[in-house]
Amino acid sequence: MCRRGSLLAEPIGMRHLLLLALIGCNVAADPGLVDKVRDARDRMHRRFTASQRMQHAIALGQLERAREEARLIDALDEPDILPEWKTHIDRIRAAAREVVAAKDTVAAARSSAALGNQCASCHEASKIRITFATPITPPPGAKLASQMESHDHAIALMWEGLIGPDDDRWLTGARRLGASRLPIVAEDGRLGIADDVSRLRLLARRALAPQPRSQRAELYGELLGTCARCHFTIRD
Repeated sequence: MCRRGSLLAEPIGMRHLLLLALIGCNVAADPGLVDKVRDARDRMHRRFTASQRMQHAIALGQLERAREEARLIDALDEPDILPEWKTHIDRIRAAAREVVAAKDTVAAARSSAALGNQCASCHEASKIRITFATPITPPPGAKLASQMESHDHAIALMWEGLIGPDDDRWLTGARRLGASRLPIVAEDGRLGIADDVSRLRLLARRALAPQPRSQRAELYGELLGTCARCHFTIRD
């Protein structure tokens, strides 16, 4: 049994409980467990922030930047993890390698979504609810600086909803993405992306339907790939 009161100087939160479940919690048998938990917590944070940056890079059509973030995720092993959890970490790292190997941003988007699905599988297996810093509702008086920033916020909520997994974040992000507007020149065909805009909204509507997490992951991959293709077209 864990002697939780003596384990950490700071209060044990949900992330610490998750890490204790993944690593094991016999302080007497392992005096270095406190350091192991803190190191694992730091790796989880680095893994998550790298995944956020990877999503953003893919959405903007920046493949090499996305590969760099995926390499960081692949490099984050968990040397002290219990054997029953190692498969989850191995699958996350394998999905990261698929992003690195992707030939274009559309393929990277699909592999990135598969990575998110593996993160969610680990979180579900641990039976721990993950919390996120991104506010699901903007603070009173807060305004997003641009239409594209509103898209970014919606996509971020959907990503967190996928990996949480968190239905509220997924559905809120999908609703906001479907309702977000783009400049009229993006929608009227002058930039050659009107079809992508229509597809983006179609996928956002589909995301509202009840579906298994694996289907959500596939849909998210299509959605992120559509963002990437749209931005790539505009840049060209």
